[in-house]
Formats: sequence, C-alpha cells, structure tokens
Amino acid sequence: MKTMTITIDERKMYNQLKSELKEKYTLAATCYNDEIPASVIQECLDQKDTFPMYEKDYWGESRDQNAWDVMQEMLKKKDYREEETELFLTTDEAWEIHEDIVERDESDPEDTALKNTIAHAYIRFHSNYDCAIPLWEQGGLYANGTALSALMSALSLNPKKVRDAARKRDIQTFGSWRNVASREGKEVVAYDDFINVIIETPCYGNWSFFGKLDMHDLSEAGFDDEKMTIPKGTSCCFYNWWNGSGSLDFCDTIRDISVKELRRRLRRHSQYDDLKTVIDEKENKEYNWTPCDTYGGHISENILLRF
Repeated sequence: MKTMTITIDERKMYNQLKSELKEKYTLAATCYNDEIPASVIQECLDQKDTFPMYEKDYWGESRDQNAWDVMQEMLKKKDYREEETELFLTTDEAWEIHEDIVERDESDPEDTALKNTIAHAYIRFHSNYDCAIPLWEQGGLYANGTALSALMSALSLNPKKVRDAARKRDIQTFGSWRNVASREGKEVVAYDDFINVIIETPCYGNWSFFGKLDMHDLSEAGFDDEKMTIPKGTSCCFYNWWNGSGSLDFCDTIRDISVKELRRRLRRHSQYDDLKTVIDEKENKEYNWTPCDTYGGHISENILLRF
C-alpha cells in the first residue's frame, strides 16, 4: 500500500499569514464570575505592584489556544487541507506567527476580573509597642511609652482631652497627658466614642479600620495603599488578628483621612510604627481568624479608596 507524503511550503504559508494579520486581537475573556483571588490581591498590596496578578497569568492557556485557533481559521480560508494545516502548525514559522498574534492581543481579562472582585479589608496599626493592653490588666490608661500614645498621635487626638474623657468614665489615668491643642479640629474619631471602645475591649489588639476595596481603582493606583482614603463614617476598633478577638463595640471616623496622612503621623511618633492593609478573606488568613470570622460577617461596606 502506497503511503502519501505531505509536503508544504512553510515560508509561503508564513508570508501569507503574516501579510493578513490584524493589528489587534482579543484572545482572552473572563467568565461572569471570574475574580482575582484574595491571596493574590494581598501580594499586590504588600509589594505595591500589579506584578503578582499578571505573573499568575490565569488566562494564559486560553490566550495561547485562541492564537492557534486564529491561525487555523486563516489557513482554512486559504483552502489548505487539514493535514497541511496540522503539519504547518508544528513548524518554527507557525510559532513565529503564534507569538506575533499573542503580542497583538488587546484583551485585559485581569481588569474585567477585578471589576467582578469584591474584597473586604482592614487597615491595622502596628506600633513600636506592639499593641494596646486592655483596661482590666492595667487598672487604667497609660500615655507614656505605650501603643496608646502612638494611636493618639495617628488619630490626631489631644492627649489631655483623651484623659478628660477617660476620667468622666471613672477610668484612672497615669503618666503625663500633654495638651497638644494643635491636633484639635483634626480628630479622626470623637473622644467619648474612643474611650467607649477602650472600655469595650477585653483583649490585646491593634487599632483597625474596616471596609472594602474598589479593586479596579486600586489596580489603577498600582496597589499603593498610600493613595487610599478612609472615609468619614468608617467603623474602627481594636482587633486581635492573631487569636480572633476584638472590641465589643466600634466607633466611626468623623472625617476623611488618607492612609498617607495616618502613616506620616505614626512615623512622626516612631520609625517602627506603621500600617498594613489586609484582605479580610478566609483564603488569606495569616493565622486562624479574620474579622469576618470574629464578628460573624463583614463589618463595613464603606469603600476604603478614593482619588
């Protein structure tokens, strides 16, 4: 039985395809429920860069396959037989055309997936003094050399007024409580609300703001949390992120404040004080708890990002 040998002119086929390539192709698309995983968003926030998201290339396989499909369709229109097409697709010339098509891809599935993604988050303080100690353990409030001192600075609270609000609630205060009148009118939370949260906090904890992120805008900002603004009305309290405990009550911010301003105020107090934006999702757990676990649901729907 005679075997038929298939031969093709690879260069001719290459030139035909090359001359008819479109300027742009759309090779990758998202499903209606495609999202960017919380763990990847956290990587982007930690690095202040979109690179971790694009490094994963979740849509790479579909982009690759669709480029081959484009070539096959073009060859079909040229009346090449199926065997000739299959043979050409194994050649170096075919790979060159494939790469050329991929480079002309204008699809942005990551952008669409970000629009589908709803990410709740919290912004927590990290102090040189680690965390706030509950009232019952100290028998009162200490201003000097404590996390409370750094927190008052960040929240633009006059220590003297914090002391006065505490004493109204029969809370003992120790140490020096300076009168920093320059902070008045810039407070982030109300004094009485702040003291109430302290009273209703039976555990160690870091001060935290709760809300959600507009993922499209955050990506446009290069995942730089310093471009985030915590809006007026955002819920905040002490939260213990390593054992899942937290305040029994919250207070709300009384003005907008940018993360950049908060960080600047913290670092003015100590170079070791800082903020961290953390995605509040089960797949992104640092330990065994998230605020959603602790409180039985997401605490705030406020958007923690504005330009």
